[in-house]
Amino acid sequence: MVARTKKPSKLFKFDKYLILLGIISILFLASVVRYTLRTFKIPEWDEQHYMRMATEFYRLLQNPTADTINQMLSVVPFRQIGYPLLILPFLMIFGLSNSYFWGIFTNGLLYIATIFGIYFLTRQYLSSLSSFLASIIFAFYGWTLWHVHLTYSETAVSAFAVWTIFFLIKSDLFRNKKYSILFGIFLGLGLLVKWIVLVYVAGPLLYIFYRILKDHLFKNKKVLIYGTAAFLIAFVISFYPYFHNSYWISQYFYGHRVGGPMWLIVAPEERNPLSLYSLTFYLNSFSQLGIFFI
Repeated sequence: MVARTKKPSKLFKFDKYLILLGIISILFLASVVRYTLRTFKIPEWDEQHYMRMATEFYRLLQNPTADTINQMLSVVPFRQIGYPLLILPFLMIFGLSNSYFWGIFTNGLLYIATIFGIYFLTRQYLSSLSSFLASIIFAFYGWTLWHVHLTYSETAVSAFAVWTIFFLIKSDLFRNKKYSILFGIFLGLGLLVKWIVLVYVAGPLLYIFYRILKDHLFKNKKVLIYGTAAFLIAFVISFYPYFHNSYWISQYFYGHRVGGPMWLIVAPEERNPLSLYSLTFYLNSFSQLGIFFI
């Protein structure tokens, strides 16, 4: 008998494109650090909200009480807490003296996470080279790259959206327990960052539901259990902050998207969130944030 030779394990096979992405990511993070150390820019616009939240979270956790969570949720009640919570570990270690630096540094890490997430996501359908090029295009995409240098939540939204979709695909129509659970966790965390993550995930999620119905997988007990568990996890993670701040969130939405002062500049018949003017505004906002590109 001829002895069979074992094929080399893929576990030990180096992916040259991942190595290249790693090198690019290190250089990118170094450039973010250099920019942050050399700029004299101070937080402005919505940056002030998120930096205030992160720094107040730090102060509240110095002397925590039973009501600390509610106090954290009340710092800026119309903003979600996920992004400031991502900055918080650096503040807990290094203090508040360079809090703005750590905010942008966190963005750099999240951007790198998105670059790798796009590679792994695209790799589910395309070759290594195509996936690498997709990651590179995103890495140097102007609008999303610009947001790295602001302590806005958009960079975190991109990271969680990409990884949530990746785990959704890997869940194999909710037949894989591990990836179904990871999908639920990342969806919940993404919703803590910003509700708009759900918009990014909606397309792939609707397609998954279509496949489940088309292939009659809803009769599969495993699919029902893992799918239900995933959404329950996402709900448990994200529900309370939205419930606690529901009044403020609704008032903020009404004031900025329906009945606020900025709507006085448009014609009365266009003061409608479903008007052509409004829909064009939302479409432009989504395109600027890179939703079409992603």
